[in-house]
Amino acid sequence: MTQTKKPELQVKLQEALGLPDSDFHCRETDLYVVARPGVLAWLNDNYEHYDNITAFVGQDSNDWAGLLCLDIPFAGNWPSKSFPDPDPAE
Repeated sequence: MTQTKKPELQVKLQEALGLPDSDFHCRETDLYVVARPGVLAWLNDNYEHYDNITAFVGQDSNDWAGLLCLDIPFAGNWPSKSFPDPDPAE
């Protein structure tokens, strides 16, 4: 089973605030986090793109129902791309 590497911002938040993995979710390139106490303050002090963060309330269809959550654009997992080596003959 392949395990996806945690986004760097998730690791930093977990180290600083002790948040569990269940407080995070990635979808495409965005990182989502439950807005637990201290999360917004930490992001404001430590994340240079703080102004791009938006908030939403979790819906009934997931484990975050009714919780304030944050959408942090471009802080999630980026797809890895393999580029061919340049052709030395060219």
